[in-house]
Amino acid sequence: MGEIMLISQQEMEKRLTMKRAIEICERAYRAVGENDAKFPAKITMDLGESDPWPNYGAHINAMPAFLGYEDIVGVKWAGGFDDNRNVGKPYGIACQILNDPRHGEVVAFMDATHITSIRTGAASGVAAKYLSREDSRVLGIVGAGLQGRMNLEALLQVRKIGQVKIADQYFEASEKYAREMSARFGVEVIPCRQFQDVAEDSDIVLTATNGRDILVRKQWLKKGATLIAIGSYQEMEDQVYLSADKLLCDSWAQCSRRGQLPALVTAGKIDRGSIYAEIGEVVAGKKPGRETGDELICACLIGIAPLDIACGYSIYKEMKAEGGYPSFLLR
Repeated sequence: MGEIMLISQQEMEKRLTMKRAIEICERAYRAVGENDAKFPAKITMDLGESDPWPNYGAHINAMPAFLGYEDIVGVKWAGGFDDNRNVGKPYGIACQILNDPRHGEVVAFMDATHITSIRTGAASGVAAKYLSREDSRVLGIVGAGLQGRMNLEALLQVRKIGQVKIADQYFEASEKYAREMSARFGVEVIPCRQFQDVAEDSDIVLTATNGRDILVRKQWLKKGATLIAIGSYQEMEDQVYLSADKLLCDSWAQCSRRGQLPALVTAGKIDRGSIYAEIGEVVAGKKPGRETGDELICACLIGIAPLDIACGYSIYKEMKAEGGYPSFLLR
């Protein structure tokens, strides 16, 4: 084995900005659409309730990908741990390994917690760029946690948002979000007590929770709205997905099994033919995104490995070109 670069979370946070992440993710999506990236559906190690094993209230996903345009292969090992909130640790924990695809040698080992957080927001930014109306000004977000924040930052990069409405299970969290995000970004942020208030009259509605409740209903949505659902479970009533003029996902292989759509798939209400396109096909120009101002468009994003590997490799290349990075030799 040769030299392995070590990249810390602090280094990632310094170098991987939202603007940069959106650019990287857009390029990675294009590679997916052009069949220039290969990745199996993520697999999950369940550390939750499964007798006779202990219940840690957690899961860890293995997410490998090969990027043809970068000639790099890697895997992200990322999980969510429910008890972390009680001990002052982040819910999501992740690391990532990059390998030389010719000989298999590990070239980098890096923290991927920041990669996961920022690329999740960046993915929504790319989706909004291609699917939302260019004149979108009102953004409604359900979920005042980390991803509610990351996704706001991403959407501000691609649309001239003038007003943000935020709702959470806990109104206090919405109030805190409104104070912090308005101060940080200089945009009007209104805390709402009802999810309906968030959805009504919003040009873009984004849901980012890990709850199992229905948060958005079809009758609340304005004509021409763009919906981006990134939560762990179904967040919108069935009719939202079934009546959308265009229903998209980032990976049918994954979204048919987890996230927004599995219950509809199991019930026989949605199949592969129901999906207008995967996001990569739109970014690659194989299918148009938004074509009219009246279309109701819904995108279900569960997260795909090429985006993670692309983000990590970009930082690796930059640090390698600079020299003097922390590393070790494994023999």
